[in-house]
Amino acid sequence: VDIQPFERDGLTRFFVLHGVNITIQFPQVISSFCGGTLCDRNKPNTKTRVCACFSPAHQDDLVLKLGVQVEKNGTPVVSQREFCSWRTTNLFLGDLFGTEADDFIPYQNNLKASVKDAVDFVNKNGGFSVAGWFCNGSKTDATASAGGVLDQSEIIGVTEIKPHLCFMEPTKVSKEAMDAMKFSFPRNDPVGGNSKK
Repeated sequence: VDIQPFERDGLTRFFVLHGVNITIQFPQVISSFCGGTLCDRNKPNTKTRVCACFSPAHQDDLVLKLGVQVEKNGTPVVSQREFCSWRTTNLFLGDLFGTEADDFIPYQNNLKASVKDAVDFVNKNGGFSVAGWFCNGSKTDATASAGGVLDQSEIIGVTEIKPHLCFMEPTKVSKEAMDAMKFSFPRNDPVGGNSKK
């Protein structure tokens, strides 16, 4: 599905793109409020709503936060400054059992290099499949008179859409190849010695 504006406002559409290249910026491990089995941790620091799986939190609550730009045929089509996903975290990080977000601070450069190498490999070998959603909308003209009743001339359409990523995985690269490229703590690190490769 193309990511293009459509005529009716207020409708939400999804998109799926295969074989696209991505660029990653500022990968950082953070803690999430929810570690539930069904939670993908898209909004890890937002506790405004109760997550359906908030109570039975049986998984690690860590998630990888990163900036993502998606390019199709060399043209940027999606850009998201803060993308978080448990599923995407599992592409780039090994077992997180027994670790805290602060454990990654001394290894920030190693983490960044590891994620970049994995992304470069996938980009050169079939690219990524990404999915998400977008919505046309309308908003009130900033010049509309305050306190009055709005007429149609004061409601303007929003033609610039902002796609939201939900999902990202390699189109062709195997799980085994991705597992071999995952970040892990150095073997002599006491934090990673028990839970990392």
